Amino acid sequence: MRRFYFRPHIILSLITLVGLAILLKLGFWQKDRLAWKTELLAAVEAAAQAEPITSTAQITALLDDGAFAEFRRVDLKAQSLPIDAPFLVFTARNRDITWRVFQPVDSAGHIFFADTGLIADADRDGAAAITAQPLRLIGYVRTAERQGSPRSESTPQANRWFGFNPMMERYDWAALSGYDADMRFFIETVPGVTRADDLPPKEPNIANNHFEYMLTWFSLAVMLCVFYILIHIRDGRAGRRV
Repeated sequence: MRRFYFRPHIILSLITLVGLAILLKLGFWQKDRLAWKTELLAAVEAAAQAEPITSTAQITALLDDGAFAEFRRVDLKAQSLPIDAPFLVFTARNRDITWRVFQPVDSAGHIFFADTGLIADADRDGAAAITAQPLRLIGYVRTAERQGSPRSESTPQANRWFGFNPMMERYDWAALSGYDADMRFFIETVPGVTRADDLPPKEPNIANNHFEYMLTWFSLAVMLCVFYILIHIRDGRAGRRV
């Protein structure tokens, strides 16, 4: 009768156990990330297809609940608030340097910022002061992204910015404008559109490669086990004998 025998290499076994634990932990972490990312993408899809938002109360409710608000279509009535000059944010369209015009607005008593249009680089130094006037904001909700460090390209003294409120610790737009604005989001308007229903669904490009990563870590764990067994068989420490 053949009986299986196994005499493990002590050091190799310890190293293998540590490596196996790490690989399995990474694999299960990617499994959890896969579930989270799948739910997120479903929320993104639902938000992109949802009915347009018509009040800031709907936006704040989504943000307060931690729901996905990015790129929700909006149709808001608002009033621009007086300010010495709009905040100008760099962007490139068709290889031409242009500047997005950001200004504080008030919609039903809720103050926030809106990206209300573009001006050419040649016109940026002459950007006129904003006066109070009624606005209709048709576009998308954009949530503010906190940056790890201020972008050195921004020059507040020259009103040259490279993102929405990019240097909030030192040059917060709400403080600079003199308004107690909600800086968690802004509205990206789309010129030439008269109905929010005519806006195409817009979604962020979110990659979901966690399934492949999960398979990679679990495959490496299996390969590690196979190599461990093969080494013991090669060294005569595992097998069957009479």
